[in-house]
Amino acid sequence: MKFAANPPYTHGTLSKYYKIPADCCYKVPTNMEKPFGLDEAVLIEPLAVAVHSVRQVGVQPGDKVVVFGAGTIGLLFVAVAREYGAILIT
Repeated sequence: MKFAANPPYTHGTLSKYYKIPADCCYKVPTNMEKPFGLDEAVLIEPLAVAVHSVRQVGVQPGDKVVVFGAGTIGLLFVAVAREYGAILIT
């Protein structure tokens, strides 16, 4: 398994540009580029993590949910959990 976040011999993903192997890249479909842009496309993977997490946990309507961490995945988890009917504890 390869991870794009830390390929060997790179300066890190927070650089303005970095080079990674092609098999770590996914092309954004052209039909997605029109209504959205790359700013939205970069959220596909974190959103997938949030959806997968909500499903793994088995969130049901009325469940009380606490989320620790307000990073990208934490905030997306909150949004997805609300859509599943969870009650968020603040």
